[in-house]
Amino acid sequence: MRAIVAEALKDVYFQDGGARANDLTRVQITDLDYIDIAFGKDH
Repeated sequence: MRAIVAEALKDVYFQDGGARANDLTRVQITDLDYIDIAFGKDH
């Protein structure tokens, strides 16, 4: 699960869908206790 979330964060947050940080190849999530992610217009 961590690898899936890390890949999604790499693409959406760090690389902004290809607009920046194109040389970033890997994001690793370590020592994660809690994450709250919301999608949609209201968030």
